[in-house]
Amino acid sequence: MVSKVLVDSDTEWGYLELKIFNRMKKIQKPKRLAGIRDSQSDPKPKKQKTKTHTWSAVPDLPEGESVDSLRTYANENLDEIKKNPKKHKLHKEFMDKTFALRRRDILTAPKLVKDVLKEYPSLTNFTHLKAELCRIFDDNDIPTKVREK
Repeated sequence: MVSKVLVDSDTEWGYLELKIFNRMKKIQKPKRLAGIRDSQSDPKPKKQKTKTHTWSAVPDLPEGESVDSLRTYANENLDEIKKNPKKHKLHKEFMDKTFALRRRDILTAPKLVKDVLKEYPSLTNFTHLKAELCRIFDDNDIPTKVREK
Protein backbone atom coordinates (compact mmCIF):
# COMPACT_ATOMS: atom_id res chain seq x y z
CA MET A 1 0.00 0.00 0.00
CA VAL A 2 1.27 3.36 -0.96
CA SER A 3 0.13 6.24 1.21
CA LYS A 4 -0.64 9.46 -0.54
CA VAL A 5 0.44 12.60 1.22
CA LEU A 6 -1.93 15.53 0.82
CA VAL A 7 0.53 18.15 1.99
CA ASP A 8 4.27 18.11 2.46
CA SER A 9 4.69 20.70 5.19
CA ASP A 10 2.84 22.53 7.95
CA THR A 11 2.53 25.70 5.90
CA GLU A 12 0.71 23.88 3.14
CA TRP A 13 -1.55 22.23 5.72
CA GLY A 14 -2.42 25.64 7.16
CA TYR A 15 -3.24 26.85 3.65
CA LEU A 16 -5.58 23.88 3.05
CA GLU A 17 -7.20 24.31 6.45
CA LEU A 18 -7.91 27.98 5.72
CA LYS A 19 -9.26 27.12 2.29
CA ILE A 20 -11.67 24.53 3.75
CA PHE A 21 -12.74 26.99 6.47
CA ASN A 22 -13.52 29.71 3.90
CA ARG A 23 -15.38 27.26 1.69
CA MET A 24 -17.61 26.16 4.59
CA LYS A 25 -18.26 29.78 5.52
CA LYS A 26 -19.27 30.54 1.94
CA ILE A 27 -21.63 27.55 1.85
CA GLN A 28 -23.31 28.60 5.10
CA LYS A 29 -23.78 32.22 4.01
CA PRO A 30 -27.35 32.87 2.86
CA LYS A 31 -27.73 33.68 -0.79
CA ARG A 32 -29.08 37.14 -1.51
CA LEU A 33 -31.82 37.60 -4.00
CA ALA A 34 -31.72 40.46 -6.47
CA GLY A 35 -34.98 42.02 -5.24
CA ILE A 36 -34.02 42.14 -1.56
CA ARG A 37 -32.67 45.45 -0.35
CA ASP A 38 -29.51 45.79 1.63
CA SER A 39 -30.26 46.37 5.33
CA GLN A 40 -27.42 48.88 5.76
CA SER A 41 -28.38 51.26 2.96
CA ASP A 42 -32.18 51.33 3.32
CA PRO A 43 -34.10 52.26 6.48
CA LYS A 44 -35.95 49.51 8.30
CA PRO A 45 -39.62 49.13 7.36
CA LYS A 46 -42.20 50.09 9.97
CA LYS A 47 -43.80 47.26 11.89
CA GLN A 48 -47.48 46.77 11.26
CA LYS A 49 -49.83 46.66 14.20
CA THR A 50 -51.35 43.28 14.83
CA LYS A 51 -55.07 43.14 14.33
CA THR A 52 -57.31 41.60 16.93
CA HIS A 53 -59.28 38.78 15.43
CA THR A 54 -62.93 38.13 16.06
CA TRP A 55 -62.16 34.74 17.58
CA SER A 56 -59.87 36.24 20.23
CA ALA A 57 -62.25 39.01 21.34
CA VAL A 58 -64.24 38.48 24.52
CA PRO A 59 -67.92 38.93 23.59
CA ASP A 60 -70.27 41.18 25.54
CA LEU A 61 -72.90 39.56 27.74
CA PRO A 62 -76.50 39.67 26.47
CA GLU A 63 -78.53 42.63 27.69
CA GLY A 64 -80.09 42.13 31.08
CA GLU A 65 -77.79 39.22 31.90
CA SER A 66 -74.85 38.99 34.26
CA VAL A 67 -72.17 36.34 34.66
CA ASP A 68 -73.92 34.96 37.75
CA SER A 69 -77.33 34.73 36.06
CA LEU A 70 -75.81 32.91 33.06
CA ARG A 71 -73.97 30.49 35.36
CA THR A 72 -77.17 29.65 37.24
CA TYR A 73 -79.00 29.18 33.91
CA ALA A 74 -76.22 26.88 32.67
CA ASN A 75 -76.20 24.83 35.91
CA GLU A 76 -80.00 24.50 35.96
CA ASN A 77 -80.28 23.36 32.36
CA LEU A 78 -77.18 21.15 32.20
CA ASP A 79 -79.01 18.08 33.55
CA GLU A 80 -81.84 18.53 31.06
CA ILE A 81 -79.33 18.85 28.22
CA LYS A 82 -77.59 15.64 29.27
CA LYS A 83 -80.90 13.75 29.51
CA ASN A 84 -82.12 14.82 26.06
CA PRO A 85 -79.29 14.48 23.55
CA LYS A 86 -81.71 14.35 20.59
CA LYS A 87 -83.47 17.68 21.27
CA HIS A 88 -81.35 19.85 19.02
CA LYS A 89 -83.55 22.91 19.44
CA LEU A 90 -83.05 22.79 23.22
CA HIS A 91 -79.29 22.42 22.74
CA LYS A 92 -79.20 25.32 20.29
CA GLU A 93 -81.06 27.65 22.67
CA PHE A 94 -78.78 26.63 25.54
CA MET A 95 -75.61 27.15 23.49
CA ASP A 96 -76.81 30.47 22.07
CA LYS A 97 -77.67 31.84 25.49
CA THR A 98 -74.46 30.69 27.20
CA PHE A 99 -72.10 31.60 24.32
CA ALA A 100 -70.80 34.82 25.90
CA LEU A 101 -70.16 33.09 29.23
CA ARG A 102 -68.43 30.16 27.57
CA ARG A 103 -66.12 32.35 25.44
CA ARG A 104 -65.34 34.59 28.41
CA ASP A 105 -64.37 31.58 30.54
CA ILE A 106 -62.23 29.99 27.84
CA LEU A 107 -60.38 33.17 26.83
CA THR A 108 -59.74 34.56 30.31
CA ALA A 109 -58.83 31.30 32.07
CA PRO A 110 -58.00 28.54 29.58
CA LYS A 111 -59.37 25.10 30.45
CA LEU A 112 -58.71 21.60 29.28
CA VAL A 113 -60.89 20.39 26.43
CA LYS A 114 -62.34 17.58 28.52
CA ASP A 115 -63.44 20.10 31.18
CA VAL A 116 -65.16 22.26 28.57
CA LEU A 117 -66.91 19.19 27.15
CA LYS A 118 -68.13 18.22 30.63
CA GLU A 119 -69.57 21.69 31.14
CA TYR A 120 -71.09 21.88 27.65
CA PRO A 121 -71.87 18.36 26.40
CA SER A 122 -73.48 19.77 23.26
CA LEU A 123 -70.00 20.38 21.86
CA THR A 124 -69.46 16.64 21.53
CA ASN A 125 -72.00 16.67 18.69
CA PHE A 126 -70.49 17.63 15.33
CA THR A 127 -73.50 19.75 14.30
CA HIS A 128 -73.31 21.82 17.45
CA LEU A 129 -69.54 22.14 17.10
CA LYS A 130 -69.99 23.62 13.60
CA ALA A 131 -72.62 25.99 15.00
CA GLU A 132 -70.13 27.04 17.68
CA LEU A 133 -67.57 27.88 14.99
CA CYS A 134 -70.20 30.02 13.26
CA ARG A 135 -70.85 31.84 16.54
CA ILE A 136 -67.14 32.40 17.20
CA PHE A 137 -66.35 33.79 13.75
CA ASP A 138 -69.76 35.48 13.39
CA ASP A 139 -70.09 33.93 9.94
CA ASN A 140 -72.59 31.26 8.96
CA ASP A 141 -70.52 30.09 5.96
CA ILE A 142 -67.51 28.94 8.02
CA PRO A 143 -68.22 25.18 7.64
CA THR A 144 -68.42 25.47 3.84
CA LYS A 145 -65.28 27.62 3.69
CA VAL A 146 -63.37 25.09 5.79
CA ARG A 147 -64.57 22.26 3.57
CA GLU A 148 -63.37 24.05 0.43
CA LYS A 149 -59.80 24.49 1.72
